[in-house]
Amino acid sequence: MYETNKFQANVTDEYTSPLSHQAQWSPTDFQEMYLFFATFMLMAHIKKYRIQDYWSTDHLIATTIFGNVMPRGRFLLLLKFLHFNDNANQSYGDRLFQIRPIVQHLKDKFRRIMVPYRNLCIDKSLMLWKVRLHFKQYIPSKRHRFGIKIFILCDCRIGFLLDFVIYTGSGT
Repeated sequence: MYETNKFQANVTDEYTSPLSHQAQWSPTDFQEMYLFFATFMLMAHIKKYRIQDYWSTDHLIATTIFGNVMPRGRFLLLLKFLHFNDNANQSYGDRLFQIRPIVQHLKDKFRRIMVPYRNLCIDKSLMLWKVRLHFKQYIPSKRHRFGIKIFILCDCRIGFLLDFVIYTGSGT
């Protein structure tokens, strides 16, 4: 939330005209970001062709919950300025710098939730990713051939994810 507001202020000061829809920005808070992420997760369960279709009023494709939770313009503004880390503190060579706080938070939560049983398993997983990325992998044997390779540590008894490492190149 703090980094999103900070990033928006930096970008707006440098590039945006006062007549732009970005000039109507109001700082976000915890509750609004919670609704934003809830909306984003709900989008994974209801497949639409474009983001704008989730707020469509056409009777054939309308899903009213999205309009009730958050206006489309506000959702798109939050998506545009979504930020998790300060660009001024970027370290050289860290390809996951932009999402490092989220990755570290998830790792900490996975470690604290469960004490593993005796048998553990290390596996590699390929998360589908179609957009250009420097460390995107090609594995022809997988169903989704292009994506982000992740090494995961799981408990064999219940299959719970205990830890993971995102492969970002030979330095990983």
